[in-house]
Amino acid sequence: SDDSDCKGGVPNFVFASAQGGALPLPTWKLTWCSEKCFKPDRKPEYDELLAEVQFLAGSLEPFKKVEPNEKAKRFSIWAQKWAAGTKYVLLMDWREAKPCLHFLTKTGPRVQPSLLIVMCEEGNAV
Repeated sequence: SDDSDCKGGVPNFVFASAQGGALPLPTWKLTWCSEKCFKPDRKPEYDELLAEVQFLAGSLEPFKKVEPNEKAKRFSIWAQKWAAGTKYVLLMDWREAKPCLHFLTKTGPRVQPSLLIVMCEEGNAV
């Protein structure tokens, strides 16, 4: 099976440093909702983001597009099941901002992220 489709959430990442030593268990998550997170031209960005998150004792939870608004749907399912009591940052592209924020306005404070980041790559997106 292809880990890049993330149908069940995060792929099985090994938490190990570049020097081969074990990293501490994750204490927070970066939840990334973007249709581009697994595109080949984004691999350097993805790898760097993963390394930085792991360095800061976090884990990366990417969601990619399968159907319209599917990332936001997967995020909402993940958040309802796992986010309560979990420290997480929600990183989303402009297309996912509205459905993700719509979901968050209907949830209680235990599911809210510690930080929201909306990535806009084009000047006309804002």
